[in-house]
Amino acid sequence: MACAVVAYQAEQNKSPLLWQCGAHTICSDFKQLYYNEKGEIFHLSYSTLLQLASGGNKKAIANSKWHAWLTEEEAAVVIGYVQEMGNHGFPLSHQWLKNHVDEICQAHLGSEFPEGGVGVNWTYHFVERSSEQLKVLCSCPLKSKCGKAVNPLTNEAWWSLLSKTLEKSCIKQQNTYGVDEMDFQPAGREQEYVIGSQKTGLQYQQ
Repeated sequence: MACAVVAYQAEQNKSPLLWQCGAHTICSDFKQLYYNEKGEIFHLSYSTLLQLASGGNKKAIANSKWHAWLTEEEAAVVIGYVQEMGNHGFPLSHQWLKNHVDEICQAHLGSEFPEGGVGVNWTYHFVERSSEQLKVLCSCPLKSKCGKAVNPLTNEAWWSLLSKTLEKSCIKQQNTYGVDEMDFQPAGREQEYVIGSQKTGLQYQQ
């Protein structure tokens, strides 16, 4: 992040007549450089970059108003819980995350905590603040019968049946869509925005 801040500040010091890269571009460039060098995906928050470049510091950002309701230990527990629920196929929505945070804060703050709980945008800021661990994804629900069929025996039987069907019907592999997760045609599924781990791939929801 320090190198990204230096690069952004250098861009801002350029003459107005010259092209200046914005925070989004700087973050994208440094993420690509890191991936090329390490082979790993590293997330950089452009909002954090802007705050640091304008004279802020990481401690001040971490203790900003929208994050101050939770202690660092509580925030770490919440992040771990969100990741665990997502990995198990039960990702939290913003409303559910708010409900859990409200319960935690109410427990240790008592009457000092607002009756309405954290603000309506608090969870969005929390996810942005924790962007190295969390992100918002569009959920991809499984059919209930598919969700209940997750075991080695049914999995083996499914792939055997699929292989025979493709061979019998002369179906090319590139003409199958989502057969490993959601039946043959995944269109028409209900979706919602949920919170999960900072990882690539779909977020399935049972």
